[in-house]
Amino acid sequence: MKLQNVLFSLFISTSVISNAMADTSFSQTQVSFNHIYETAKKTDYEQIFDSDFIFLLYPYSKNDKWLIQDIAQACVNYTTVNTEITTDICKNFVKDIIGVEGTDSTIATDDKFVLTTTANTTEFKFKIFATGNYNIDCGNNTTATKSDTEYTCKYNNAGQYNITVTGNATDYTDNAAISFEGNKKLAKISGSLGAVFPTLPGKQPIFKNTFAHCTSLTEIPNGLFSGISGAPAEAMFYFTFYGCTGLKSIPNGLFSGISGAPAESMFYKTFSGCKGLTEIPNGLFSKISGKPAEWMFGSTFENCEGLTSIPDGLFSKINGEPAYHMFFATFYKCTRLTGTITPEFFGTITPPIKEDYLSEEITFVGTNITVND
Repeated sequence: MKLQNVLFSLFISTSVISNAMADTSFSQTQVSFNHIYETAKKTDYEQIFDSDFIFLLYPYSKNDKWLIQDIAQACVNYTTVNTEITTDICKNFVKDIIGVEGTDSTIATDDKFVLTTTANTTEFKFKIFATGNYNIDCGNNTTATKSDTEYTCKYNNAGQYNITVTGNATDYTDNAAISFEGNKKLAKISGSLGAVFPTLPGKQPIFKNTFAHCTSLTEIPNGLFSGISGAPAEAMFYFTFYGCTGLKSIPNGLFSGISGAPAESMFYKTFSGCKGLTEIPNGLFSKISGKPAEWMFGSTFENCEGLTSIPDGLFSKINGEPAYHMFFATFYKCTRLTGTITPEFFGTITPPIKEDYLSEEITFVGTNITVND
């Protein structure tokens, strides 16, 4: 096999198929690296076996396991690096891995992001700051009008509409890739933002304030950021869901594509003020590991009054010297939180975090959490 120095982040350079499979039980199936490798050795997948793709999968697998949906996404994204590998080859390769016979596609195409308005909507506005080529279907057989960065959908009759965003981002700035900030008419979101705003070579999309104060939003799709991979960027999810008081839960795999060392302010106030949240999924930050960064989890869950517990291993992979305000007000005024935790809850911090440090950082002020040194 050839083994060139191709960065995994180059996989995600265009809008491609969704992580999802036609059968969701397939999409969540885990397979070993050895099984992937043996499948690639078959004659039908000579292009895959002779490429770097298989070897590049291995360092990014978790305990030598890959989800089928992740293999599908990575393979099709890799077609932008190696044109000898086609989407059809990827489809059949994934089917063979999971033992599905035949030539029909089992990978559902979902290269779009869809938002649903509240009832009685007559006008809906949002902004796209990322450079790219986009199509906005307003759901009434018309496209949105555009003025600078703002897109507007207008309707002759009040009602509930599905607005579909497709296309490809080609460059990012420090602004949000897309923003619905303060839009009370946003009722539901589905599909993948990551399909339209994927990781580009050397650049991550920023979702600063993207859904801030969207108080009518009640749920987040698990694949919202599928198509995004690699290390987080500074302020990547800064205020993303801030003040979304209608949210009831967070999907476990929301940030599953993000892995590597923390970045400054990466999750600053991401869910702050989401008073309807009752729990945090255990694996929410499971792929974030390495040296702490300033403000990395500053106020992430501040004022989440509905939270009653915190999963034990939430920050377990953080390790190294403390950084300025790394856990500042993370759970400040989460008034229903109770229980006892140990300093290991915050990962392997050297020197170890003590209770007085957390008090100074007001991490748990307003809660009934105690730290057992």
